Amino acid sequence: CTTNKEVKMDLKDRNLRILNFTSWSVNGAISSVILKAYYKNCKTYFMSYRRPDEMTKTMIEESDKIDVVIFTNIAPTQSRDFVKNFKKPVVIFDHHENANWWKTLGNKDYHVNQDYSGAMMVYMYYKRFMADLERYYDVTLLADDFELWKLKDLRSFHFNTLFWKSENPYTFIKRWSAGGKLALTQSEKDILTEHVRDWKLYYESLAQLRLGYNGRMITANEYQAEISKQMDLEGVNYFLLYHPKSNYITLRSCTAVIDCKEILEKMNVFTAQSNVGVIPCKNLDEAKTICAQVEKNVLAHVPKEA
Repeated sequence: CTTNKEVKMDLKDRNLRILNFTSWSVNGAISSVILKAYYKNCKTYFMSYRRPDEMTKTMIEESDKIDVVIFTNIAPTQSRDFVKNFKKPVVIFDHHENANWWKTLGNKDYHVNQDYSGAMMVYMYYKRFMADLERYYDVTLLADDFELWKLKDLRSFHFNTLFWKSENPYTFIKRWSAGGKLALTQSEKDILTEHVRDWKLYYESLAQLRLGYNGRMITANEYQAEISKQMDLEGVNYFLLYHPKSNYITLRSCTAVIDCKEILEKMNVFTAQSNVGVIPCKNLDEAKTICAQVEKNVLAHVPKEA
């Protein structure tokens, strides 16, 4: 079959039929909102790294109904050959380090850049062809601030919270993109007040296991962003967050000394980035075993004087 590298297309054509895979996050959602505002026919699927088979199945089923596949704020890591050789053109907008492999192929339609979030890359690309997209600039800036963990704008953390609390995330994003200054409704203020109160109570109840080189293991299904921010505030060097409902562990590094990619490659996990990695896990006992192995690898990895 013809590979997507050999297919010519004009992304400026608003009549293209788009199949969009995006991350289930405020950044991924804003990316898809921008694509839907630009293209007249855009179908979005939220994608997970842990279920690549669903992505490939959807691409095969939709192949005769679409012109282009666009990945936003996420890039295939486990089905690369399938995607690279797909019979329709493929475009990627992603900032994650595990997307860097796509840059090595030299395809101008693979936009990978750690300086901008996926949503910001989508915005900057399409704003050149449609001035009306400027209404999404403020929300994209907030999402970029949160996604890249800059947290320079105090509103970005609250914006992310409200996104997850909203009944319809798309309606929420569109309301915040309607123009004028971004302002909270009274109900949104009440939601944030309640959220802060509930988070404090939740964190106080969490069982934490202290690890060598100032690490932590935490078991929690909620408040992932809040936990990450709290770990930063407490000066933790790294932490493992076990998600019982989803059966995986997130390893996050809070210092340049610890490289999650190097730590996890010793455990045959090859999808991590320097600051974060995800490890499949069946239960709490296995989580503790993985935690002990990560701690051992960290202590062997860091310089003795660190």
